[in-house]
Amino acid sequence: MWTLRIALVCSVAILAFAAVVQEKGPAADLSGMVDANQTVIAMLERFMKRGGKRDWEFCSSSSECNNGCCSSQYSGDGKTKCTPGGSNCVSGGGGGGGHGSKSDWSMCSSDSECQNGCCSKQYSNDGQFKCTPGASQCGGGGGGNNNGGGNNGGGSNGYTVPRNAWPTTFHMKGTPFAPYTGGEADKTWCGEHFDVRAGIVSLPLATWSKAYGSNSPVTYFSNPGLWQQMVNDICGLEVIVTGPGGTYKAVIGDTNMWWTNLDHNLHLAGKVSGMSYVPSSMSQVPGFSITGTFTGKKFSIKGGNYPYYY
Repeated sequence: MWTLRIALVCSVAILAFAAVVQEKGPAADLSGMVDANQTVIAMLERFMKRGGKRDWEFCSSSSECNNGCCSSQYSGDGKTKCTPGGSNCVSGGGGGGGHGSKSDWSMCSSDSECQNGCCSKQYSNDGQFKCTPGASQCGGGGGGNNNGGGNNGGGSNGYTVPRNAWPTTFHMKGTPFAPYTGGEADKTWCGEHFDVRAGIVSLPLATWSKAYGSNSPVTYFSNPGLWQQMVNDICGLEVIVTGPGGTYKAVIGDTNMWWTNLDHNLHLAGKVSGMSYVPSSMSQVPGFSITGTFTGKKFSIKGGNYPYYY
């Protein structure tokens, strides 16, 4: 990457030099080059200052980002991240949504101590809490963010839902879904096959997408790069669901097009809603409300292999 940058800088510098010589002749006073090429020099400075952080990684200044913009404009959680297409960019240090002064991988006890806004042991490998760039399980060793309501997320267990899209515990209407019904295929938004027995649930795609900086629903076809990042973060997250029929474990295995519903795969919907028999169609499932809680656990669901079946 740096080899390419140096080559480009040299090329532009040669062109700038040639432009001045051509303008003033072979005996030109080259001291005027700086004044004559301020635009070129400013462009080179911005280019050389760009760092190695990719889109949506936590940052404290625009110089850290490949895309040249560290901003909280589309982050959804108030934290500054390397934001593609952002305009409200952070030019200097600080950043991190008003967080502390500790740099990446410094030991920490709360999010507020970290420039990147995330104190986590998610990627620390030694079980210690550190200022962790790009982590989703923030909250630190001091109990984390306990606001628990709205879309600001957090929870008493220190776990934070990816991009703070949802609070750790939430309450909403429960609905059923099933393969080959209501526009469903037998392949989920997560890209995996399923049948009516799989213990999977789904939350609204519009809310997930907004948390990841998109004003429109993110799919494989609309934005494959962002879709893959979301799949990696979201699919397989464990949720404990409590409804009229009791408490059951499931994982996020799909998304839905509702705004306020937790969709349950058909057999699970029958259990949670309190049915006395296994439903064979969605129309048999009565209306119900649920309480859901993200546990902080995440399972691989590759190949359509789910940890729970009903």
